[in-house]
Amino acid sequence: MEYKLQLVDEKVKQQQVTALHLITSLAFLGAGAIIFVYNYVITYWGLALLIIALGLLVLTIAKNKMVTSPANNTKLRIAELIIALALLGYSISQQWRFPMGMFAVLSAVLAFSLFWERKANAAQFVIVSEEGIDIPAGVRKKLLEWAGVEEVLWRYGTLSIDCTDNHLYQWNVLPATFGQDAFEAFCKAQVAANMDKRPKNDW
Repeated sequence: MEYKLQLVDEKVKQQQVTALHLITSLAFLGAGAIIFVYNYVITYWGLALLIIALGLLVLTIAKNKMVTSPANNTKLRIAELIIALALLGYSISQQWRFPMGMFAVLSAVLAFSLFWERKANAAQFVIVSEEGIDIPAGVRKKLLEWAGVEEVLWRYGTLSIDCTDNHLYQWNVLPATFGQDAFEAFCKAQVAANMDKRPKNDW
């Protein structure tokens, strides 16, 4: 028997995605303004960067839901990364130390976010079976054995797992196709069946 509960929570919040778009647009805005005013060789590139930065800033504020949707967000991140890398390359060729450092960091952050935002918001599940409780990656350990579980409760959209070592895990979960009573009865049966596997001092 196996019970699968999908988590509601996302690792990457919408405000985090928005914040990075805003930081990127402000970095481009500053760079574009400086290039446009002080650099007579690539003045029009500075103007183009200013327009792009202002467009990204307005779009992020005015059309936030559209910008942060997974498909649009990925496209914007790729575009931002290409621009940041181009600015980094030009800064290196001109030996501009501060812009070099700034766009190196920004490029690294954008590259990481491109990977993280795509992977982190994939559906996550808690899987309960006779072998144990398979919990989302990133927690202390992936599989909780029944011998280490004290009680499992699923009430009001919240799954709670109380462990014998005083750890308590809680997640908000989506409605499931199976009933709460059947799920909790299964968990109680597994806890009882594995009671003799606990260390003697846990009794």
